Amino acid sequence: MGEIAEMLWANTVRTREIGLALARDIPPEQFARLALVDGQPVFMNHPAFVYGHLSLYPARVLKMAGFDPDEAAAPYWYDELFSPGAICQDDPFAEIYPERDQIVEQFRLSVRNTSDRIRTIDDERLCEMHTMSPELGSTILSLGAAADYLLNNHPMFHLGQVSAWRRCMGLASAEWTSDAFRSASEHGDLR
Repeated sequence: MGEIAEMLWANTVRTREIGLALARDIPPEQFARLALVDGQPVFMNHPAFVYGHLSLYPARVLKMAGFDPDEAAAPYWYDELFSPGAICQDDPFAEIYPERDQIVEQFRLSVRNTSDRIRTIDDERLCEMHTMSPELGSTILSLGAAADYLLNNHPMFHLGQVSAWRRCMGLASAEWTSDAFRSASEHGDLR
């Protein structure tokens, strides 16, 4: 493992733990509901959509890196519900989206399995050109930069949506400490 892989792993573990902290105290019956402000729906992504969407990208990173993407793949039907361009729908009767714990666990496992694999790649490989689709554009050229974007920048953008959703729903800021990250460093995972 090289220095780039170690930094990528550390950032990905931290991003994942922040995501898990944001989801931890959301009532299951609110997880797939649109946010409300003054009793009116706010058309922003709800947590079910965000975590389902973020569960799609780790397998793409594994594929780019030459690993078996099945190690981190979400169920095939996540693509229809959570792909880019899918519409986040209010789900008051829990008829559209899987339950909170299933979606959050898929997010956790997808990211964990991918970060564990990425950690094994040497710096030379992470500096090679990526083979991702044009969705990343020509500004992200290396495998390491593409993996960093898909495992950290992109998730943090969407986790910011969850943070805003939480406030709209009257929830406090999420509880997260650096102790959780230290635990991951010692044990290789955050549970």
